[in-house]
Amino acid sequence: MSDPTTGPATDGTAASGRGRFAASVAGYMLLRFGLLAVVAALVYGVGLLIGVRVPLIVALLFSGVASMPLSWLLFNRYSAKIGTGMAEADSRRRSERATLRAQLAGEGESSANPTD
Repeated sequence: MSDPTTGPATDGTAASGRGRFAASVAGYMLLRFGLLAVVAALVYGVGLLIGVRVPLIVALLFSGVASMPLSWLLFNRYSAKIGTGMAEADSRRRSERATLRAQLAGEGESSANPTD
């Protein structure tokens, strides 16, 4: 009988890959929120310079719209890293699923055809 705790999912490499992927996603989110704050501060500051008091919610909404294309341009490397991590996770899940299905098919055949 095989030990269910051994295998490709628990050898440590998958867990470290997930950790790196989570760190990449967290870093990208922080960069996006930072860009949002910087653009909102610019909108608010420029409004004050020209003598218009821009409400904070309006500055945040405008910066949300403006920071989307800016983040695609400025943080392309991080976005590509996240896409690569998602592709690796997908291929790992597919191979684990195929391995599991093969094991289940093998066990099902051996129990259905006893060799006495």
